[in-house]
Amino acid sequence: MRSLLLTVLLGCSQLVQAQWQWDSLPPNIYPDSLHAPFILGVASNEPSANEVSIWSFAQPPGGLVNYEMATDSLFSNMVTSGQLLSADTGGFTVQTRIGGLQPDTYYWYRFSQNGQFSVTGRTRTLPTQTDRLRFAVTSCSSVWSGYFNAYRRMAQRTDLNAVIHLGDFIYDFVDPDERERVPVPEPIDVACGLDERRKRYFYYMLDPDQRLVRQQHPFIQIWDNHDVELSETPSGRSTCYDAFREWTAMPVFDTQDSARLYRKISLGPLADLFMIDTDHQFIEDSIAPNETSYLGTEQFNWLLNELDQSTAKWKLVANQKMFAPFSIQGLEQFIPNAPTDGHLTNSAWDGHPLERQMLLQHLADNQIDNVMLLSGDMHFSLNSDLPIDPFDSLSYDPETGGGSMAVEFLPTSISRGNLDEKPGIDSATAAFFAMITDNINPHHIYTQLTENGYGIIDLNSDSITADIWFSKIRWYTEMEELASHMVLKDGENHWSRNSPNGIAEKEMTSLQTLVYPNPATDQVTLECLNPERLTYTITIMDASGRPVRTLPMQGSRMQVNTSLWPSGMYFYHLTANGRNSNYRQATGRFVVEHH
Repeated sequence: MRSLLLTVLLGCSQLVQAQWQWDSLPPNIYPDSLHAPFILGVASNEPSANEVSIWSFAQPPGGLVNYEMATDSLFSNMVTSGQLLSADTGGFTVQTRIGGLQPDTYYWYRFSQNGQFSVTGRTRTLPTQTDRLRFAVTSCSSVWSGYFNAYRRMAQRTDLNAVIHLGDFIYDFVDPDERERVPVPEPIDVACGLDERRKRYFYYMLDPDQRLVRQQHPFIQIWDNHDVELSETPSGRSTCYDAFREWTAMPVFDTQDSARLYRKISLGPLADLFMIDTDHQFIEDSIAPNETSYLGTEQFNWLLNELDQSTAKWKLVANQKMFAPFSIQGLEQFIPNAPTDGHLTNSAWDGHPLERQMLLQHLADNQIDNVMLLSGDMHFSLNSDLPIDPFDSLSYDPETGGGSMAVEFLPTSISRGNLDEKPGIDSATAAFFAMITDNINPHHIYTQLTENGYGIIDLNSDSITADIWFSKIRWYTEMEELASHMVLKDGENHWSRNSPNGIAEKEMTSLQTLVYPNPATDQVTLECLNPERLTYTITIMDASGRPVRTLPMQGSRMQVNTSLWPSGMYFYHLTANGRNSNYRQATGRFVVEHH
């Protein structure tokens, strides 16, 4: 058992000193003491072509904090520097928005105080001209529910433009069915008191994998119901939003309303990204008589107009909730507290079918192509076509995708519990449920209900590829598996059926591999853990994607001589030979380090 004593100065109108004492901390929860007083790392948020926000937390007693930004990690080519005030009125967080930057450029930044430096962060501005974009897509990160292995895997990727987080960045309570990493004494359920919220964010930032992904990539975020209180009225919106902005460095988009979240992010001619809010605007408006609006008429009309005006190839619409219909007609007994109208949940767009229909009809009437909904919240993976009525066989053909107006990409949660965490539902029952609901919902193209991880979208001029990667949460591991690789082609508006990377990927089974030692020096060993007796082909690439070696692998283990390879990051792709080889594969990475 270990203990941690942290002194934090908290308070809004007056200075309040509080000691946080845990008798026991779960594994992999600790501050970055090496870089004190910046014990919670650094972060960047809301990049544009010329601006980005940077953030850190300066351990009390506060005072002036210096920041620097450069085009290199040695800070030999400085871009800007300045000073910020770390004080109790901001929860001792410091942040600033830096302008005058160059598009599609990496920048390095750091903070210092009294000669002590933070860890160096890396960020990236958005492009104005590009033929490729790549984003991680994620949501629902509960520190209590499991390890943030998925965050660490995202951090290790070197080719992301940003991480798009779709809400539930923190959780306000410990779920009784997901008690994997809970400290002693246990945290209390928190409302929207500012001090309590600050304590919760502080605890989250003690996770080194959360610190690492924020250090390596800029975030583009929206909040969800566990980040902020839905019950707050428009006039009372303050504390949850203030805490969220303090700890994420997300700017205020409307000085008249700090709760306004929706905005457009231009990514040049290749794409527009629309971040919308299904959580709060509906409180204020209705879209039709007796029909509460999900977006509010102002936001809804804004979105339709922006989609009309967009000249970008791809239109990404990011929101907190599942957009596609999810019927469970006849299966209600499998889902505790399911709605009585035959839907999985009415807290998503199924609770607002008219507004969903109006949005899709607008796409059809105005011939708006290449729209992808990015969604979170559901704690499972679901890729869907989006026809106006998926259950009408005359207007939508599930065999070809004809009649679909757009697609939805909903990758699973980072760590929040899946369907098999619910009482009475094991993984076999969840798999049966997924199979049956796929038959009920013909527009569901990929469904997986029991794994955690994240998504990757890769935008090109002719297509978007959408990958879902699974990472375990109940133990610390470097392993991950590619679960789904699907394609949206230019002008088709449905998930591809005539591609080897399309609908057949529903049945993909990934190989399990180990690579060691990592870092390697003169030799690295690759081992396949699957019990089947197969032969494999392995391709090893350097950090730029250039193949280094392609060779057959006999048996389950192979040793590769790396003594003459330059130091750096390498990637491997392992494919099983023979029948259905496309569906037996694994991808990973390792480091070669010569001293």
